[in-house]
Amino acid sequence: MKLNQIDQLVAIAEHGGLRSAARAMEMSAPALAKSLKALEQEYGVPLLHRSVRGLQFTEYGQVVLKRARSIQLEMIRSHDEIAQMRGQKTGTVAVGGSPVSAALLLPAAIDSLLKLYPDVSVKVVDTIFPNSLERLSDGELDFVVGPMPLAVASKAASAFEATALFYSKLGVLARADHPLIHASSVSELDAANWVIIGSPTGPSSLMEVMFREAGLGVPHIAVMSDSLAAIGPLVRNTDLLALLPLDLASHGGPLEAGVAQIRLAAHSPSIRISLITRRDKPLTPAAQALVAQVRRAARILVQNQKD
Repeated sequence: MKLNQIDQLVAIAEHGGLRSAARAMEMSAPALAKSLKALEQEYGVPLLHRSVRGLQFTEYGQVVLKRARSIQLEMIRSHDEIAQMRGQKTGTVAVGGSPVSAALLLPAAIDSLLKLYPDVSVKVVDTIFPNSLERLSDGELDFVVGPMPLAVASKAASAFEATALFYSKLGVLARADHPLIHASSVSELDAANWVIIGSPTGPSSLMEVMFREAGLGVPHIAVMSDSLAAIGPLVRNTDLLALLPLDLASHGGPLEAGVAQIRLAAHSPSIRISLITRRDKPLTPAAQALVAQVRRAARILVQNQKD
């Protein structure tokens, strides 16, 4: 597969058809079709097929497209890295941020980076575990700032490096006039319905641990969401409960208005927020600079928590 064919495959995926992709590539549709046919002959399998929904990637095509996108992104990073090594303050850094890291670390870190690299563009992607690791692995992100359960970290140690930045205490959140707002024990929440962010196997699994330690069964997860923006209205306007970082509901947090903590006597769990990178992919100088600023923001946060 040649570099121009990589760009062509990605263009077909992005534009949804041969003709529109050809226009974007400034080439004729027959020339693009010929290049695609040569690529299919090279692999010995069909990469695309036509359906009622238009041109679709086959199962084989999806595999090749995923690799092509990763190669294309690495080529872009190589150009950025050389330019930055030559003193240019340009390029793009893509960072995945969990809700709590996006609220507490990234604003200060990005502000500091842009003073060092004024012409760099920073792409912040809302990420939820485990999708964050998938996007990091695919090359869409340079690094991730968010939770990574210890069990996963040990299994994925060969592919990812996770450095702990700080711990964020979790709390049970509900609307201010919730019938259970004055509950003091986990057992009082046994019949409640819950909303979680991300997968039940992610940080939300701590809720199951909390119930198990209280001698209870698995809590009923009524709603799963990948969006913090959806969680807020659900907690504020229904009887759903959520186990979330208390920082999100503190002064200035995105869940501050209309949400209150149910203060339980039991010890509240915490999640570890980590800086996660790929072991096999070096960071560009600009990405390294942003990593340094994230670490600095985390140190300041930890110091403020102690004070």
